Amino acid sequence: MLDIFTWFYGGGIRGFLRIWKNYLAFIWYYFSIIPLLKTLLSPWRRDISFSNWRGLHPILFLQKLLNNIFSRVMGMIVRLAVIIFGLLLEIIAVFFGLLLFILWVVFPLALVASLILIIDLKGDIFFWLCSIGLLVFLLFYGLVIIRAFFFARQKDLADLSPEELAAEKWFIRVWNRMGFAAENPEIKNAFSDPESLIGQLAKIHLNPEDLEKIINWERYQEETKRRKARFWEREQLFSAMPVGRYWSFGYTVHLDRHARDLQSNSRIINDESHLMGHQKDIAMAELILTRPTQSNLLIVGDPGVGKTTFINYLAKEINQQKANQYLNAKRFVEIDLGTLARQSSNEAMETELERIFYEAAFAGNVILVVHDIHEFLSPENKKLDVNLSKILTDFLAVPSFQMIATATRQGYHNWIERNPGITKNMDTLIFEELSPEETVGALLWWITDREKGGVVATYQALKRIAELSNQYVSTAPMPEKAIDALEETLLSWGQSPDSQFLTREKVEEFFSQKYKVPVGKVGKAEKEKLINLEEILHQRVVGQNEAIREISEAMRRVRSGIGDSKKPVGSFLFLGPTGVGKTETAKALAQAYFGDEERMIRFDMSEFQTAESLDRFQGSEQRNEPSQLITKVSENPFSVLLFDEIEKAHPDILNLMLQILDEGWLTDVFGKKASFSNAIIIATSNAGAALIKEGMEQGIVGQALYKKLIADLIHNGTFRPEFLNRFDKVVLFGSLNQNELLEATRIALLAIAERIYKSKRIKINFADDVIAKIIEKGYDPVFGMRSVKRFAQDTIEDSVAKNLLAGTWSEGAEVQFSAADLNFN
Repeated sequence: MLDIFTWFYGGGIRGFLRIWKNYLAFIWYYFSIIPLLKTLLSPWRRDISFSNWRGLHPILFLQKLLNNIFSRVMGMIVRLAVIIFGLLLEIIAVFFGLLLFILWVVFPLALVASLILIIDLKGDIFFWLCSIGLLVFLLFYGLVIIRAFFFARQKDLADLSPEELAAEKWFIRVWNRMGFAAENPEIKNAFSDPESLIGQLAKIHLNPEDLEKIINWERYQEETKRRKARFWEREQLFSAMPVGRYWSFGYTVHLDRHARDLQSNSRIINDESHLMGHQKDIAMAELILTRPTQSNLLIVGDPGVGKTTFINYLAKEINQQKANQYLNAKRFVEIDLGTLARQSSNEAMETELERIFYEAAFAGNVILVVHDIHEFLSPENKKLDVNLSKILTDFLAVPSFQMIATATRQGYHNWIERNPGITKNMDTLIFEELSPEETVGALLWWITDREKGGVVATYQALKRIAELSNQYVSTAPMPEKAIDALEETLLSWGQSPDSQFLTREKVEEFFSQKYKVPVGKVGKAEKEKLINLEEILHQRVVGQNEAIREISEAMRRVRSGIGDSKKPVGSFLFLGPTGVGKTETAKALAQAYFGDEERMIRFDMSEFQTAESLDRFQGSEQRNEPSQLITKVSENPFSVLLFDEIEKAHPDILNLMLQILDEGWLTDVFGKKASFSNAIIIATSNAGAALIKEGMEQGIVGQALYKKLIADLIHNGTFRPEFLNRFDKVVLFGSLNQNELLEATRIALLAIAERIYKSKRIKINFADDVIAKIIEKGYDPVFGMRSVKRFAQDTIEDSVAKNLLAGTWSEGAEVQFSAADLNFN
């Protein structure tokens, strides 16, 4: 009781005076009393009857003068009416507030007095009823006071410790966000023990930093809810648009036909989304737009980095009076030039565009918003049959004309950067894609409206989506690709939810299914495959133990999560003669690990030897030709990337390889970025084959042969040292010995038999003498196993074709091939 009495005559009175002051200031602000007094004699919405004639026209001049006078008189009448009404409400608020303040001060005495009057039944009935009415009013006023007391006693959530926060009712959302349906005692008890907390959080794939972000997020949501409930606070009161906000600015009749006002768009104004990663850009944008001249802004970035969100957020800040004083009266008007072009004839298009731009400049408070402006500046684009560049250059130099435009990186470099008339009068902000950490925050904002009050997605799930989207999706930047992945994952989970929350495991399952990549916890079958990967690869590749071992170790590293996530999974240079298994090793890996050898992307570098071939490999801006490399890697990022005969490639391509091997990404001439962090890169070369063969015949093996070969390649200028050093391992492939040749031929024959069985259902068995005979007839030391495979394929398939045509064999038959059955001419 003492607490409420102390607060009543202390903090309570201060709070009452603050709220009273807020309402007095709000009335003054809402009815724009000062701005309307300053513009009392100004024309109503400016004098828009500007002259459009040449020469002396007294009648037109007189008409314009009369219109101007009438506009000013009408404007003064309306403004005076609003000012008087606002002042009247201000006086009422002063009087009513003073009355409530006096009542606040004497409330205890008034309450006691009303009780005494009621108890004294000797008074007349009218006086007694009045006393009852006063008592009811005082009781209601007392309830208001008690509620105000409890509001005042609420502690600031930012000042509470985790233990105190955990006692709050809303904290259940924190537990939900971590994946718990109810409070978790183990984690709660570890709040005051950092080491124990780390261990407890690690069990659910979180860390203390993650927990802090979760608490901060849910605390912010609760603070926002409480802040909105306090309608009397200055921030809430001043969020309303004041009367007469735009009365001193000009009409935009023609502009409004082809545009929309972002501040009057309820979706944007009521949107609770937040800008992530561009807070500094907001301050810079406000500074640019506030300048007296050259106050135009160009935002450059790939689709999906948040350019539109940035503009909408800035419009929302201005609408809620959170920007600087100069910008708070501005209108963001979004114009669709494409729609304007479709609605206008070619002859009227330029006139209409100039009229719209003139209105925007004359109005005095319009900031035009044009998205993808580069599309209308390209001479190859037919969306506008007018010279927009010339019109823009003229208007951008006008101080009262303001524009915010967006463009892609490619469009900026192609059509805007080269135009000094535009770049001179527009400041440029370059938007990079968000980091995975910033993207998690964007995902939290995006999912807020979809959760409808209850937690749907765990923080672990959102964090995993950001990580996997960054790793596997290259068709869009962050945060767009992560938001798209979250939306798809929610739809997939919602079809058959087997848990209360969207979890990390569900996210990994979705990515595995969609992108056909192993994600998440290593299952039993995959674990066995990784452990026995060497043995699996040797089912197709004979010999070459070192290459098989290096590849297998790289795959185990990446799936165990200890590899460098930015660089390629593994990078290997296979050196050795033709036909010893270099290409076959890459195919075997694609089939063994990804389930299909089609997951190998092969580039024959003999096709990229000339300067002209560079256009196909890295893309050509002049020919508008995309990069074959980036296109294929973007379509299949988790793959074996094979560069066959790399020594034949153009030197500039080898320079590109340096960045790929070192940084794990590459950008083409159009600005499209591709990640190679999910690929195993294998380059093959026949360079040094003779030296390898000679060394092995002389018994030189291991490091001795490796050093000798590398020195020879560098000395001859085949490869530069920095190129060779970028590979994780340079692997030497030697010629196959007789036993390895027999085994390789046996595998090749089995592959042919399997292919024939799949197509014709004819089962073929080979006698032992077939292998030796095929090697005898088909082996060429120059071409190695390639010559054996080619000879075996031609010989066996020719025999099968003849028997099928002759009707000797039919589908479902089982035949035995011996050396005598084959035509070895």
